[in-house]
Amino acid sequence: ENYSFQPKEVRALRKDCIGGAIPVYISATDTHNAVVTSHGDLYTWGSSEGFNDLLFIQSNQNYLPAPKRVQGLKKVKQVATARNHTLALITSAKPNFSFCGKAE
Repeated sequence: ENYSFQPKEVRALRKDCIGGAIPVYISATDTHNAVVTSHGDLYTWGSSEGFNDLLFIQSNQNYLPAPKRVQGLKKVKQVATARNHTLALITSAKPNFSFCGKAE
């Protein structure tokens, strides 16, 4: 069962599962979800069907049932998701945006 109309706890986002960090920014769509932690890490899960996304390539799966840390992105401040896109705001000397998604 991949979908539910009832709220469910995302156990993989508990503090003891993500290095003592807490979720501070959440974005969700009908296809995938993203969370930024207090340590600046980005976690994603859900479906990547329809787009070849950096956030899912690491797993070699089209569907991630639980949050997985996105390697290579650090100091993430915010995230926005859309059906076929993910946009992360990265903090550094200058704010940068990291974009993943399907060309339309």
